[in-house]
Amino acid sequence: MNYLKTLLAGSALGLAATASAQNSVDAPVTGDQAFELSGFTVFGDHYDTIGAATRLPLSDRETPQTISLIDSSRLEAESMYNMDDVMRNVTGVNVSMYDTQRPLYFSRGFQITDFQVDGIPTYSGDTNQEFDTALYQRVEILRGANGLFSGSGKPSGTVNLHRKQAGKTFAASVTQTVGSWDYFRTQVDVNTPITADGKFRSRFVAALTDRDSFRDRYHEDKLAYLATFSADLAQNSTLTFGFQRQDNEPTASVWGTIPPLAADGTPSELPHTTNFATDWAYWHRHSSTAFVNLEHQLNNRWQLKAALNHTTGDEESLSTYANAYAETWLNKEDGSGVIITGYSWDSSDERNSIDLYLNGKFDLFEREHDIVFGTSHAEYESIALNTASGFAGTPWNYAIDNFYTWDGSAEPAMELAYLPGQGVVRTKQTGIYSSTRLRLTDAFSAVLGGRITKWDTIDYGRDDAGATAFVNSQYEIDNEFTPYVGFTYDLNQNFTFYGSYTTIFEPQDSVDASGNILGPVEGNNYEIGLKSSFAEGRATFTAALFQTEQDNFAVADPLNPDPLESGKFPSIGVDGTKAEGLELQLSGKVTDDWSMIFGYTHNNTNRHAGDPIWTNLPEDLVQLSTHYQFPGEWSRLAIGGGATWQSEIIGSQFIPGQGNVEISQGAYTLVNLHVNYAINERFSATLSAKNALDEIYLANLDYPQFGEPQNFLLSFKWKY
Repeated sequence: MNYLKTLLAGSALGLAATASAQNSVDAPVTGDQAFELSGFTVFGDHYDTIGAATRLPLSDRETPQTISLIDSSRLEAESMYNMDDVMRNVTGVNVSMYDTQRPLYFSRGFQITDFQVDGIPTYSGDTNQEFDTALYQRVEILRGANGLFSGSGKPSGTVNLHRKQAGKTFAASVTQTVGSWDYFRTQVDVNTPITADGKFRSRFVAALTDRDSFRDRYHEDKLAYLATFSADLAQNSTLTFGFQRQDNEPTASVWGTIPPLAADGTPSELPHTTNFATDWAYWHRHSSTAFVNLEHQLNNRWQLKAALNHTTGDEESLSTYANAYAETWLNKEDGSGVIITGYSWDSSDERNSIDLYLNGKFDLFEREHDIVFGTSHAEYESIALNTASGFAGTPWNYAIDNFYTWDGSAEPAMELAYLPGQGVVRTKQTGIYSSTRLRLTDAFSAVLGGRITKWDTIDYGRDDAGATAFVNSQYEIDNEFTPYVGFTYDLNQNFTFYGSYTTIFEPQDSVDASGNILGPVEGNNYEIGLKSSFAEGRATFTAALFQTEQDNFAVADPLNPDPLESGKFPSIGVDGTKAEGLELQLSGKVTDDWSMIFGYTHNNTNRHAGDPIWTNLPEDLVQLSTHYQFPGEWSRLAIGGGATWQSEIIGSQFIPGQGNVEISQGAYTLVNLHVNYAINERFSATLSAKNALDEIYLANLDYPQFGEPQNFLLSFKWKY
């Protein structure tokens, strides 16, 4: 698919020459119909524009990339309480996991690590993953590189979560959910105007979850809450400020993998309830953010927006990993051979972010155009304490006599003891950016943008008095330019042809044989496609061809295998990791009462031989979601469901004495179902079944883990 680069360049020039003869797309349709001509509606609320890619006021058809949106009405209807549930319903996104607390999401061959809240990048480390959806009004997922606003990252995609906002009228709801494995959840949402006219208003949202799991011994307590206030300072100014926090406190949490093969190379036949964590293991993570947002309408054409975030997090864990050193392996005959290794860690992090931008319209050559100017700055610091059983100390080890009869006990238990010193990472990133939509003709628009980024980071150790003991690495990147080039061409009132070239970079601290820091990893995304609306705007169709590349990725230098004086091993930057494929999505209203979304993705990823990680992503992915609201006397009842099918994946497992042995997970389908019933104006109920056909499968082969089996949730909601 290398022709995409040439085709993109030629298409924009050729279409610009003929576009003046075509008519522009009609203005967005208004009303209640779903999947409107140029807006976004997903089983609920309608959004005319979405700015995930450029911050320009662009509709779906005006955006030269693919975007998915899931709003709160669908989150509620399908009991989507966590990001795994959300991402499984996004076209082209594959969901996997390291372990119980670290989900993995992939798009176009690469891991999604860029998470934003209200358009502001967050640190995607351990302390703020597993977002609880109770706090958010909608989730937007942009596929492809998004360096224009993220600065650094991977060419996979961006997830943007929008917080719930305070409204001017009183409203309240309480939702109680029970489910499989002693699942218990309470969610409260209260919106209160503080002044009679609602110019000063508040909203409080909280969700408390207490649950076990299909995995032996696992238990989790999770609390998420949001308090937000909005004030209309003047006719054209709104100030929003608030605080949110999320605490995840699991015990017997899984860290590591489930071996698909036993020591003799045959299937291990372990049950899906298998858990190598001890009964005293835990992995606690807390994250909180204070935020201030200001929006000021300068006039009817220009708007100023500013956002300030202060985020802190902490993480503490005693975790165990089975056969970390692969000296022995599981013996199926007597259950011996399993050695669990324990590690402890205690860390904290802090991030301060500010983003300021101006968007507006201007006239040029008798046409109106859109433009954005902005700047952002972020500072991040992570502090990891040295622990006796941590990576700076001596790991804890325990040999299990018979894993098949093991109850999770392991004495003496590992303790959280400390060694002198701390590891510190400090990073600063500053950028200036701009984007514009130039309406060159009635039918042809160019969408252009660029960002200049300065990045510097230092990774060092310090003693307990705060003095620097050593420096692991220190490097900076000056004036890294990230371009954005796209176009849209309206073939007629129903079809739009588009193309885009987007980029992103990711700093790395690897060094070459001379000890020099390698340049950043470069990510590029080429995309062309067709977007259309039909059936009087009731349905939309998108077809996209994409090619995603990652170059200058650090791998071990085969000509210089010995370590340098610094202790680091030399690396070289290699090119050649590439993903190319096709995305199709059909969404809309089959009838007035029946909505549907269908997506198909084919993705072929070729990696450099020195970059073997995440090689077992499925080539084909099919996703279907549907929702039917009964009419007439049955209008209180709605039913729906979805299915996700993925093709076979192949990986390998290292076994002592045998080396790498091939393993595979055949193609499988996950089916979800839901029923919604409005008991009366105040009360409603929802029953949902996840993995309704009880498919037993490995969700990941690089880090093998069983996926979640069949389970049910029953919710009752009261609203005022």
